[in-house]
Parts: sequence; structure tokens; C-alpha cells
Amino acid sequence: MKIAYLLRGKPEYQARIEAIPDHPRYVLIEAPEDGIYTKEQLGQVADADIVIVSNGFVNEQLLSAANRLKFVQRSGAGYEGLDLDALTRRGIPAANNPGANAKRVADTCLAMILSLARGYPRVQTLTREGRWGEARLAAKEGMELENKVLGIIGLGAIGFELARRARACDMRITYHNPRPVPAERAAAVNAGWMSLKELLAGSDVVSLNCPLTEQTRGLIGAAELASMKPSAYLVCAARGGIVDEAALRTALEEGLIAGAGLDNYATEPLREDDPLLRAPNLLLSPHVAAVTRDGSLWGFRRAFENARQYVRDGKRPQWLLNDVI
Repeated sequence: MKIAYLLRGKPEYQARIEAIPDHPRYVLIEAPEDGIYTKEQLGQVADADIVIVSNGFVNEQLLSAANRLKFVQRSGAGYEGLDLDALTRRGIPAANNPGANAKRVADTCLAMILSLARGYPRVQTLTREGRWGEARLAAKEGMELENKVLGIIGLGAIGFELARRARACDMRITYHNPRPVPAERAAAVNAGWMSLKELLAGSDVVSLNCPLTEQTRGLIGAAELASMKPSAYLVCAARGGIVDEAALRTALEEGLIAGAGLDNYATEPLREDDPLLRAPNLLLSPHVAAVTRDGSLWGFRRAFENARQYVRDGKRPQWLLNDVI
């Protein structure tokens, strides 16, 4: 059995693989950002039984070269890089790894919320510039979280974990899903369902924790940002493309909302001249919401075991994304 790993950052993943006992033969493939694989990379995947995707695309080009491929596994929850139609046509099952990163991403969302509420983007800049008095004045614009409304768009695994954490800050929780979640799940965090329009208008903080789909692409644009409170904050640690980045920059520059935090972008990595880098009151991080020293290995092993048990042991895999077995 051979596993091909699609990733970015070989040394990091080499250590994770070596920490797994009884690991089969494998190859690490540096995933191209444009999804176009070299002849050498295609040769490396030609005899792979399993492809595990941390970063990268499983597309027609790759699948045409992977003659022995039996299973595709995402190491995380998002799966927009997988061509599920092409996989299904070939009868190749694919799975994601839902919930593997939920607590870590929820921690990141809460960290962004706390930082924005306390005005740290501006306070830190002024402090580093030696403008001590101005920094102290800027801090006085901060918002306390107690009794403020957190509107969560997507009360899945991550949204639920964020709600649990926000409750500890005495925030009130509302959420929007296409359909309300089971009553007992919402009751566990005392969360009430709202329409998207109601949630945006009534929230002091809006957190996007939904997947990127055709329905959520561009979900937050100019009209949605304009409907939010001028004192409100927006946080997105989900996927780039859910937020209209140009509209967000304009909203921040014009003071339509108080601030925002982003961990993911429509195009990654950000270009050095990207206008987002000049937007005021905007926290930016390089798609690392789920990355920690402690947690990444656990999620990685979970994905590996799901793939190996199917291919080696014939067990039905968990978290299937297509119906071919």
C-alpha cells in the first residue's frame, strides 16, 4: 500500500508521518497553488492507493494519472479542492475529517473577537509607534462582551464550540443555518435561530463558520455589511470567498463596521500589494486557525486511520462525501 500526501510544507508533515507507527510506503507532493501538477508529481501519484489532502486539488489531471487510486481523504473538514464529480465517475470514494479542528478554530475565532473588542489592532500599532497616550485613548473605544450578541453563521462543529466559549464570556448567542439545528443542540448553548437579515442587523459580532458552497460564496457583500451595526465586528475563519473582500475593505474604510478578522482569503497567499493589507481595524492571519503544536497531529492521524482502515481492512469509511460504496 502506498499513500500520496498533497501538502504545502514538507518538513512539518514529514514529522507527523514519522510519528505514526507502522506507516506504509508514502510520498510527499508539494501541492501547486494553481492546481497544475508537474510530470514528476503525476508520476509520484501513479501507483498510490490513497491520496491524503492537506492542501491542494484532486482534479481530473491528478486522477487521470492515479491508476491505482482507491480512496481520497481530506485531513480537515473543508473539501472544496476535491472534484467530487470526477471522483464519483471513477467510483473512488472520498471523505473529509469533520470536527477534527473544531476546537482549535473556535479558539482562533474567540481570540479574534476578544482582540477586536479591545481594539488591539490599533492599540498595538500606536504602542509600537511610541504613541502611548493615543494608544490609551484608543483602548477606551473597546467593547465589553458581556450581554453582547454573537451571531454565528453555521452552527456546526466549529460554530457550536465557539458558542460554548462565548457563553463563558456571558455573550448572548444567535445563529443562522439554512434550517434550524435540532432543538437540544441549540439549547445546549442557548442559541436562537434567526434569518440572515435579522442576525446581521442585531449582532454585535458576526462569526462566519459555514463551509464554502455555491450557496455561501459571496454570502457577505456590500449590502450585508451595510446592514450591520456600525459598532459591530465580523470574523471569518471558514473559507475565502464567503466574504466579498473588496466590499469588506470599503466597509472598514468608510466605518460601516468597527472592525474585522480574517484567516482565509479568496486567493492565497495574499499578494504584497493586496488592498486588504492597508484596510483599517483588520486582523489578518495566514490560514492558520486550525494550526497548533498539540492538535494538528491528532487530526492528521484521524484522517490517516480512516483511509487505512478502508483500503487495508475493508471497513466502511466514516464521513463519506460521495455515494459510491
